[in-house]
Amino acid sequence: MNLPGDKLSQQTAEVGYVGRDTIKYITAVSGLVTFQMTTQYRSYHVVTTNNYAMAMTLPKAADMPGQMIFVYAETIDASDNLTILAAADDPNFGTVTCAESHDRVILISDGVHWFAIDGGVATGT
Repeated sequence: MNLPGDKLSQQTAEVGYVGRDTIKYITAVSGLVTFQMTTQYRSYHVVTTNNYAMAMTLPKAADMPGQMIFVYAETIDASDNLTILAAADDPNFGTVTCAESHDRVILISDGVHWFAIDGGVATGT
């Protein structure tokens, strides 16, 4: 599977990207759950239950130049937050924390660094 459009399909094949699934569903059900994000998914839909926190680590920025990852934290509260960490190749990223239900963030790689756009809490949910 390539990205949509003729030009993007050619670029995708040229740089060796493999097909990407659309979404990964993750549920934290015990203790502190750590999860390594991969280049395979475009979106992560996260549910935490019973006051369990989750830490997610981004893939290397160099592995995803020009790509975006969307994270939607469906069920989160202050005691079971979701923390997004940078891979070792981007020491300038720091962390992003989703601490409320329906919080969301867009993560963009330029091939060197990750950038976060905080979507805030979705309204009307």
